[in-house]
Amino acid sequence: MEKSVVKDYESKRKGVQARKGSATSSKTQAEVAQENFRINTFYVICDNLVAELMRRKTAYDSFFGKFKFITDLSKTEPSAISQHANNLCSFYSKDLEQECFVDECLHFRSYLINSSAEDTSVLAMSRMIRERGLQSIYLNVDIALRMFLCTAATNCSAERSFSTLKRVKNYLRSRMGEERLNSLAVLAIESELTKSLDYDELINCFATQRVRRKPL
Repeated sequence: MEKSVVKDYESKRKGVQARKGSATSSKTQAEVAQENFRINTFYVICDNLVAELMRRKTAYDSFFGKFKFITDLSKTEPSAISQHANNLCSFYSKDLEQECFVDECLHFRSYLINSSAEDTSVLAMSRMIRERGLQSIYLNVDIALRMFLCTAATNCSAERSFSTLKRVKNYLRSRMGEERLNSLAVLAIESELTKSLDYDELINCFATQRVRRKPL
C-alpha cells in the first residue's frame, strides 16, 4: 500500500511539472511570436509609411517650389519674379511662352499693387482675371494659375472621395449599380454646387418631359 501511494504521488508530481513546463513553453512561444510580429511586420509597416510620407513630401515641395512666387506675387521683387518665371517656363516650355510670361508676371504684379486687392491668393487672382476679362492680357499668367490650381498635387481629394463613397454606399444600397453610385458620389462631393441649384425648375422640367396624363 505504501509503495502504491508513493507511486501515485510521484505520478501526480510529474503531471504538475509537465503542466508547468508546457505553460512556460507556451509563454515563451507567445513572446517569440510577439517579437517576430514587432520586427517583421510592425517595424516594416512603420518604415514603409515613413518612406512614403517622405517621398510625397519631396514631390509636394518640388511642385510647390516651381509656383511659389505666384502665391505671393505682389510682395516679390521683380528680379526674383523674372528668375522664377524663367525657371517655370523651362519646366513647362510647351504651355508657357517664356518672354511673354515674364513680362506678364511683372505687369500683373504692378496691376495687383495698384488695384489694392485685399485677397491675393492664387484662387483670388484667377477669379479676378476671369471676372474682369483680363485673359487676353495675361494669357500665360492665367494658364500658370490654372495649372497650379488644377494639378492634383495632393491626395486629399481622393481620401475625401473614399470617405464620401463610404457614406453613399451603405448597407441599404447594396444592390446599387456603378453608374448611379458614381452619380450620387459626384453629387455628394460637389455638395456646394448642388445646394445652389434651383430644384423647383428641375422638377417642373422633369415633370413636363415624363408626364403620362392624357388629354380627354
